[in-house]
Amino acid sequence: EALSITDVNILYDACYNKEVGEDAAIYFSNEEGSLCKQIEIIEKFKSKEQNEYGEKAKNRIKNEYTWEIVVKKYKKLFDNSYCTLLL
Repeated sequence: EALSITDVNILYDACYNKEVGEDAAIYFSNEEGSLCKQIEIIEKFKSKEQNEYGEKAKNRIKNEYTWEIVVKKYKKLFDNSYCTLLL
């Protein structure tokens, strides 16, 4: 949800976040100081950079996470699972 309403998103560097955020977010790790470092970088962003991240994030959500798209993906998953059970 945050990707669709904020320009710059800071996400924990985990596979599930990267799958959703791709290049539309900034990532921090468990490494000491990682989050602070990313915040410092973001604080130096110009409006253009902030807007670019925001546009990427909004496009990511619009192109991958509408209800219509999510329902189609689940339907495909369940259909394939059902077919596997029949075999």
